[in-house]
Amino acid sequence: MRVPSSIPWLKYLSILIAMAGFYSLAYVARRGIVEAQYRVIGPNLPFTLESALYYRRIKIVHDTGQLPTHDPMVQYPEGINPWRTYTAGAEYVYAALARRFPDSIPFADRLRRIEAGWFSLAIPLVGLGLFWRYRSWTAAAWSMGFYAVSISSVLRSTGLELSHENFAIPLLALHGAALAFSDSVVIRHRRWLAHGVSAAALAGALCTWDLVQYYIGLRLVFRLWRRLRGDTTDRFAAWSEYAALCAVALLNPYHSAQGWGTSSIMALAHGLAISDLVETLMGRAKSSPLLTGRRVVLRLGVILVAFGAISALHERLAPPGAYSHFTDLFLAKIRFLNRKPEDPSLLTFDQRILWVPALNSVTWRDAAQIFPALLVLTFLAIVLLVVLRNRSLDFYTCELIFAATVSAVAYWLFARFHVYLSLFGCMLLGAGWASIRNGSWFLRMLAGGLLGAGLLVEAAHTMRVPERWGRVNVYYKELHELTTWLARHVSPHPVLANFGVSGTIAAYGKCAILLHPKFESADIRNRVREYGEALFLKTEKEFRDWADSLGAKYYVHSFGEFSRFNPELQMRYFVNALHPRPDAAARGFEFDPDNRTWFIPLYRNVKYAVFRMVTAEDEAMALRNLAAAEKAFQRGDLKVARDAAFKALETFPRQARALELISLCASLEAAGFRQGRPDAK
Repeated sequence: MRVPSSIPWLKYLSILIAMAGFYSLAYVARRGIVEAQYRVIGPNLPFTLESALYYRRIKIVHDTGQLPTHDPMVQYPEGINPWRTYTAGAEYVYAALARRFPDSIPFADRLRRIEAGWFSLAIPLVGLGLFWRYRSWTAAAWSMGFYAVSISSVLRSTGLELSHENFAIPLLALHGAALAFSDSVVIRHRRWLAHGVSAAALAGALCTWDLVQYYIGLRLVFRLWRRLRGDTTDRFAAWSEYAALCAVALLNPYHSAQGWGTSSIMALAHGLAISDLVETLMGRAKSSPLLTGRRVVLRLGVILVAFGAISALHERLAPPGAYSHFTDLFLAKIRFLNRKPEDPSLLTFDQRILWVPALNSVTWRDAAQIFPALLVLTFLAIVLLVVLRNRSLDFYTCELIFAATVSAVAYWLFARFHVYLSLFGCMLLGAGWASIRNGSWFLRMLAGGLLGAGLLVEAAHTMRVPERWGRVNVYYKELHELTTWLARHVSPHPVLANFGVSGTIAAYGKCAILLHPKFESADIRNRVREYGEALFLKTEKEFRDWADSLGAKYYVHSFGEFSRFNPELQMRYFVNALHPRPDAAARGFEFDPDNRTWFIPLYRNVKYAVFRMVTAEDEAMALRNLAAAEKAFQRGDLKVARDAAFKALETFPRQARALELISLCASLEAAGFRQGRPDAK
């Protein structure tokens, strides 16, 4: 960007320093929370859930240079294709950056530093985008300040857990900044270049985080509104983004596997593109402040026909269950007025297991905890913009208000959408300030006072007692002990464990896992359901048979399955078994783990127990050895009988007849029995 001659170089330098300062502030705020966790919990802070599998993929790329097309250690025995199961790609960037750190820094801590630093790039990019939109560095500064320190922005971007969103959001910020720059320049080739960068950044964000679909959906719905109003000034941006989205649908393995090209969002994108193309061919593509009824009907008709046709095609071509689970959860929340029912039978399995953090419903207390000041200030900024500008609001500001409003509703239904609400809210604060920069001094003083006080509240809320922002209900010490033991004594054999701990077992225990926390696949959800039903609705023998059919050798049980606290977050709720049958396998593991028949206890700490599973093959071998012991005993060969009985117990320790034979052999030998005949004495 050429610096305008009216801006002295010293002022330009001070702006760069200020942006670097906001970046540093953002990094320090996030890093401070991680350091607080280290002080409280200790340095052995493993990643959990999907974050652990993300860490494992980065480690694979770091060690081998590439992400495999087949990973047999996850979703054992068939394995998975990581490229088609996850939004992959960021692993290469993280692995390359991790190599730049000294070996004295643990690999996990390197990734935590990288993630916090990478996400913090979004702060200056958001500021640049606002400056190019509103030509106000003060407006940009307010947005950057809030986005740097607000807990709603900081909470999931510390690096304590690795999240796909933390890599994608800076790309979204780059997309917005490039789009704003394209609208601020008049030189054609620069505008085209900016549009290209914007579209490429949007595609990159989509490839690395699937929830970017939400942002794209908002953008397309707002573009539809613009088209129906007769505005086509963003036509080049629309075609650039459309081309990028089609490229993702065709080239990205994950989105191809999910049927992204014919999804509802892409159906709308196709409809808008076809509508623009039809009007271009008809010579009616120019913008008009008012549309005739015929042109409105033409545009809307073309869009609806294309949308319906492509949606019908999606039903035939898309994999079964692709993202339908999210729609089911949304409908359930509407039906039950956003309150999870105490009776699990009122929900399907998908709805029960997904209605948990971070897709849980939000209460007023939750909102106050995550948005102590930002949410109120965002509302005031919207009111200010609407009142002051009335009908003269530009399309960008209208789109920002629309996105923030919809995100507030989405956040109330699904807590995870605080990510978007925080981003749009911080940007609206800058837009609100820009709207009053030429207003009365009293209004500027009042707004500045409110923003300054809000910023102090947000910063104090984030940095006061930073250790409280760690993961709750995670037994880090016990988890570290468990995975260390598994790595030494079990790896690489397949382990059955609930999906909450299996990711960490794969990453640190180096064991193959049967379950993992990735629910976009119907196959993965079905296996988790089968696991829960076998554990709570079937006997220990039936549970063993199910696990054995998948090749499991060991089982890790997490104590607390019958806790009185938050039963709606437990597996027994998910499988509609709040009160399991008396002989359910889960009861035995929970209350009498040392006396299981088909599971041999090997290790235990406060939270976890490891069992070796007596497989059907082990049982058959034990029966063969027992038969040999019986024959030897019948012919009086006590030594052979005893040895064969001991071999039977090695594979099946609860074999009662083997124990009986060993006892009989010992009694006979003590009585003087000798090889087929009793002693004369």
